[in-house]
Amino acid sequence: VEVAPTATSNCMCKAEWNDLCDFGHNHEPTHCKPEGECCFNYWWDDPLAPHGVTNLTWPTPPDDSLYLADAFSRYLKERSAQKKPFLAQISFHNCHKPFIGSKKVKESCAKGETCRPPLNGEELYTDEELDYYACLIELDNAVGLILNALKRYGYYDNTMVCVRV
Repeated sequence: VEVAPTATSNCMCKAEWNDLCDFGHNHEPTHCKPEGECCFNYWWDDPLAPHGVTNLTWPTPPDDSLYLADAFSRYLKERSAQKKPFLAQISFHNCHKPFIGSKKVKESCAKGETCRPPLNGEELYTDEELDYYACLIELDNAVGLILNALKRYGYYDNTMVCVRV
């Protein structure tokens, strides 16, 4: 089962965003076939909207995990003055099949900067392996940002964090 067709979640939500789609080693959408409308998007609080939420109206950046961690950090910052309890579930979908990492992180891994370079005699990483390792690096960075935000806004010592893979 695949969770999202691209590393850039909402890239297919508007025709003008299609050039931003990163399908990784698949090179094309793996959902919505035969061709049809396909929009994986985020929703935000919007007190002016009929149901109190609205659809994201700008494309997400290439590292979707970082985007989600930043959104959670902003959420904590807004709540920190009142120290209100909260329940949050942050679903990092880029670390599910089809494993699509951002170009920048894949390139860093291929250069041996963030991944162990292949030893003498070993084959270079495939594009699919680079996507997978880039996803793990992005997830690790995002979880670190979330833990740091919990500390910065005073929630760390009173928060249960559960990571499911």
